Amino acid sequence: MDRAAQAYDAIGRLGLSVERDVALRDFTTFRIGGAAEVLVVVDCADRMVEVLRIAREAGLPVHCLGGGSNVLVSDEGVPGITVINRIAHVRHDGAVIHAGGGATWDDLVEDAVERGLSGLAAMSGIPGSVGGAVYGNAGAYGESVSDALVSATVVDPDGATGTRARDDLGFAYRHSNLKRTGEVVLEVTFRLREGDRGRLREQRETTLRTRSAKLPRPSEATAGSFFKNIAEAEERRRLIAMLDLPEDGRRIAAGLLLDRVGARRMRVGDAVVFERHANIIVNEGAATAADVIELSRRMRALVRDAFGVVLQREVIWIGRSPCGEGATSTCGALEAG
Repeated sequence: MDRAAQAYDAIGRLGLSVERDVALRDFTTFRIGGAAEVLVVVDCADRMVEVLRIAREAGLPVHCLGGGSNVLVSDEGVPGITVINRIAHVRHDGAVIHAGGGATWDDLVEDAVERGLSGLAAMSGIPGSVGGAVYGNAGAYGESVSDALVSATVVDPDGATGTRARDDLGFAYRHSNLKRTGEVVLEVTFRLREGDRGRLREQRETTLRTRSAKLPRPSEATAGSFFKNIAEAEERRRLIAMLDLPEDGRRIAAGLLLDRVGARRMRVGDAVVFERHANIIVNEGAATAADVIELSRRMRALVRDAFGVVLQREVIWIGRSPCGEGATSTCGALEAG
C-alpha cells in the first residue's frame, strides 16, 4: 500500500470526510486546478492536529485550503494531503472576537458591523476565510487584518499547537510569517472598537458598492488582484517621477501600470484580463493554470519593458509545476484564500 493510501485509511478512521483524486477546481474561486492526491475536510482543531500527525508519519506534504480565493492550482494536481479548513466557530466577548480559521471572512465582517464594532468594515467584500486573511494580511481602503488582530492559535506541520501574538506573525504588506512557517490557523482573536452601527453599515454598503463597480461579480471565476502593488520606497519615488503622479504616501497600484500598457482584455485561451480592472485575470470557462501563467508573464513583460518594474505575484501557486512556477509543499500553503 502506498503512503497516500495509508494516510487515506488512517484519516478515514478519524471519522472525517476524505477522498482521493478530487479536482481542486471545485474548491477555488478561479475554478482551475488538477486533482488533490488526498482531500480531507476538517471542522475542529483536534482533528486538524491529528491529520497533520498522520501526514508527518506518512512523509506526505500538506496544503491547507481556506476559501480558495487567492490561489492558482497546478493543472498537474497537488501531491500529498490537501486539507479544507472548515473550523468556522465565532465567539464574542464584548469588543473581542474569536473566530475559527475556516470561518468566512465577510461573514465575520458583517457580524462585527451588526454588533456596532469598528475595525473591519473597510474590508467588507473580501472573499476567502479568516485564516487566509491572516496568512496574506488582507486589507483594503486603509485597513488591514493585522490592525485588529491580537493573536492567532496555530498548528505547525509537525502537529504542535501554539499561540502567536501579532508581533510574532511578521506582518507586512500582503504578508505574514505563516508563509514561511507553514503553520495552519486554528483560531484568531481580534480586538475591535465600539462604534456607531448606522455609520458602520453605511461604510460597509459603500465599500461593497465600490467593489461591485470595479471588480468581477462573485459568479465570475477569478482569484482577485494577481500582482502586488508597488510598496518599495525607492521604486515608488522613481515611478512617481516617471509618471508624474501625486505623492500621497500610498502604494502604486499594479493595475495602474498594467492599464498604461494596455493590458485590459489581453487573453491566453480562456484566461482574460478583466475589462474593468487590469490587475485581475478572469477564467471565462476553460482556462488552465498554464494559460493564466502565460498571460501573467506577458502582462509582467509589458510592465517591465515600459517601466523597469518586475511585478510580484500576489496569487499563490500551489502544486506540481511543469511551467517553472515552483511547486510548494509546506503546510498552510493554500491558506491565503
